[in-house]
Amino acid sequence: MYGALFGKLGETNLVTLLMSLTIVAALELYAQLLERRLTRLLRGVSFPAHLFVVAIGILVSHFAGLESRHSVRVVGHVKSGMPSPEPPPFELLPKVASNGCIVAVVSYVVSYSLGMQRRNFSCLISEYIWLSLPFVATLMANRHKYKIRPSQELLANGYVM
Repeated sequence: MYGALFGKLGETNLVTLLMSLTIVAALELYAQLLERRLTRLLRGVSFPAHLFVVAIGILVSHFAGLESRHSVRVVGHVKSGMPSPEPPPFELLPKVASNGCIVAVVSYVVSYSLGMQRRNFSCLISEYIWLSLPFVATLMANRHKYKIRPSQELLANGYVM
C-alpha cells in the first residue's frame, strides 16, 4: 500500500499537494482549536467550516489561475439543476445482486434485532452512540413502550436504500 502511495509521489502536482495539505491542516486546526469556541459564540449554531474552505479553495483556484499557470486539474463547468431520473443499466444487475442482498439482510438484522440488546450493553456504551447506530426504531419502541412490525422495518430499509 505504501509503495503504491509513495511510488506515485514523483508524478504528483506539487501545487495540488500543497493546497490539499493546507486545507487538511486548516480543517484540523479549526476542529481542534476553534470549533467549540465558535459554536459557543454563535449560540449553538455550528459554523460550516468545510463549506467555507471549499468556497475559499474555489476563489483561490480561480483568481490565482491554478489551472492555466500550474496545471492544477479543476472540475470545470457544472450543469445546474437535477438530472432526470433514469433506471440503472440492467447489465449491472448480475454484478451487484448478491452484494445487494447481503447488505439488505445485514441492514435489516442490525436495524431490528440488535436494538433488543440495548439494555444489556447500556452500561458499556453511551446513549449518543446507540442513537447514532441504525437500530433507532427498536430503541424508540423500547423507550416509548410500543411495538414495531418487522415487515414495516424491512419496507422502511428498502425505501431508504
